[in-house]
Amino acid sequence: MATPTVTDDDYYTSAVFLSKDFGYFFTDGGKVLRFDGQVVSGIVTSETKVLDQYQLHQNFPNPFNPSTSISFQIPQTNRVKLVIYDIVGREVVSLIDNQLQPGSHSVIWNGKDKNGYMVSTGVYIYQLQADGISKTKKMTFMK
Repeated sequence: MATPTVTDDDYYTSAVFLSKDFGYFFTDGGKVLRFDGQVVSGIVTSETKVLDQYQLHQNFPNPFNPSTSISFQIPQTNRVKLVIYDIVGREVVSLIDNQLQPGSHSVIWNGKDKNGYMVSTGVYIYQLQADGISKTKKMTFMK
């Protein structure tokens, strides 16, 4: 699959190259684009967009085992909480509960609860809370 040249006004926020010709691009709209068998001839720097809202992106990979990456953006310095819940709303683990600077952030969840035990296969909810804002998404853990 080739990396598209049009991303519906999304811009690339980061990329992970697993080899010289394979990797993934991540966009601010939460898209993950596969880069496979292409030659990178140059990198063009685009205008930096000012963050004006809180954004929570879909975890990657999803479904996942044993770990997944959760990324989000915050527009201003604030106390931020990122919490994982099971499907009935019980807190599984709190990944972040700190004051963070504005910008893009990501955290890896290793699939373990607050006691260090691996969670069961199923759907989990992750929630970003900051400045009276709450953003929520679902993810699936598979064994």
